[in-house]
Amino acid sequence: MANQYHLSLLQEGSASWNQWRGQSPEIHPDLTGVRLSGIDLRGANLSEANLTQAVLNNADLQGALFWRAILSECNLHSADLRHAYFYQADLRHANLSESNLDQANFREALLNGTTLANIDLSSVKGLETVRHEGRSYLDIHTLYRSQGQVPEAFLRGIGAPEHFIIYTSIMPQAPIQYLSCFISSSQSDSAFVSRLYADLQQQGIRCWSVFHDLNNDHDDIKKIKETIKMHDTWLLILSESTLISEWVKQEIYLTMNMEQQQKRTILFPLCLHQDFLDLTPNSTMLLLQNRQMRNFIGWQDETIYQQTFAALLQDLEKAG
Repeated sequence: MANQYHLSLLQEGSASWNQWRGQSPEIHPDLTGVRLSGIDLRGANLSEANLTQAVLNNADLQGALFWRAILSECNLHSADLRHAYFYQADLRHANLSESNLDQANFREALLNGTTLANIDLSSVKGLETVRHEGRSYLDIHTLYRSQGQVPEAFLRGIGAPEHFIIYTSIMPQAPIQYLSCFISSSQSDSAFVSRLYADLQQQGIRCWSVFHDLNNDHDDIKKIKETIKMHDTWLLILSESTLISEWVKQEIYLTMNMEQQQKRTILFPLCLHQDFLDLTPNSTMLLLQNRQMRNFIGWQDETIYQQTFAALLQDLEKAG
């Protein structure tokens, strides 16, 4: 369990924390298991701190110092780790998926069972010096985002097979742009969703879809929350069938909350029914004030569909 005094100091922010660290260099902070999702700790000195099983997902840790810190089983999912310094840090079984590691330094860091999914390693320093106690996990999204710029010694260290390393070395060096999105709608709008899905795939945008019923199911909402985290954008289909659906409001709340945390646009509402444009201020539309909404009303008309689809592609390109 974390030292509560250490935790309270850290929650005051980097300035107070770093001042205390300077006055007490002999203390190794005990922050075991702290839950600080989304905290702002830019430039924090966390050297030699014990952050075992800490929850720091979506935290702003730009320029933070993790010199010889213990980060085993730490959740750093979607954390901002730009210019962070991990010299000899223990990252065994840590989750770094979808984090921003631009210009981070991993010199002599310790890895084993570390998750490195959907991240760009191309500018990370010191990867060739990383110590590997066992296999770690790197996925195809990391490979593409890194443009093949991952040292062979690092790939061998995480357990990558030789043919995989050879394939990585011959990948094109130009950036590969791709985007993933999720389409959320009512089952009654399946015809439109099928058309949209096929056209997005044709444009190189990887997408998935889910159809909801009209019930406010707690487990379903929980699944929606987890799914939102896994995709770049969320296309919410607003139609006559969804006017009275509670899940629509839930998804709007969840995606907007995620936008605030990640400081980027995630939610793209697509309107199929005039009623959504005529609703009172106390309705779902109030949540979408000042939000760009693409109007697909009359989408069966090929001209209307193509014009609106082209505008949507521009929106998604900006988001990517």
